[in-house]
Amino acid sequence: MTYAYDAAGRMSSRTGARVVTNYAYDPPPDSSCRQPIRTARRQSPTPTTAAGVAMVVDGVGSRTLSYTAYDQLSNEALTLIGFGTGSIAYTHDVYGRLTQSSPMMQPTGSTAFGQGVNYGYAAGTGLLSSVSGPATFTYSYLANSGLPASINDNSSQSKVLTWAAHRDDLVSYDNRYSGGSFSAHRFEYTRDEISRIATEAQYKEDSLVSSIPFAYNPRSELTSGPGRRAMTNKATA
Repeated sequence: MTYAYDAAGRMSSRTGARVVTNYAYDPPPDSSCRQPIRTARRQSPTPTTAAGVAMVVDGVGSRTLSYTAYDQLSNEALTLIGFGTGSIAYTHDVYGRLTQSSPMMQPTGSTAFGQGVNYGYAAGTGLLSSVSGPATFTYSYLANSGLPASINDNSSQSKVLTWAAHRDDLVSYDNRYSGGSFSAHRFEYTRDEISRIATEAQYKEDSLVSSIPFAYNPRSELTSGPGRRAMTNKATA
């Protein structure tokens, strides 16, 4: 993986083995137009349109991103080469938390389809407690922590996460079945001295099937590793 940057130091393109992804950015906001909004109880965040990614273009198509006045992603307009168009709408609650995402796909010459996903949060902690769409997933967390310990669906499947002691570094991600008694597919990670993933080992039914090293450039951007995703620094779920 190789990267290019614009004069402001922002990534302008990312080149992989098969796909080149180009990035464009909104212009900086006009600071003279920023005025704080005050209420009787508190000062609300200043609504602005901060400079952010406006469009991403790659070999698959393009994504055009829109934001709310509070810099929250509100919509993605999709153009998919050889397929059609689509969109993903996002809604947030008064605390700025994502409460719903609503993808809608429109194949050329065919009927549009989509499925909304809803997000619930635990009272008191504000931590994500459930994700519901075609299936419902519930979350549990380590004691006195915001780190997820397990993600359970409404069947006998669960995902168990293990973290390094005293550090927010993911050590393993285990897909378990039969009420959690059977490990079907597990990922284990080692880290370098600054917590970046150094290797990913993949197990199926406790048998090692792959061990992949990760490499980074001086900006800590992933240059080699699993092609399906780029995991850097802290792992989150």
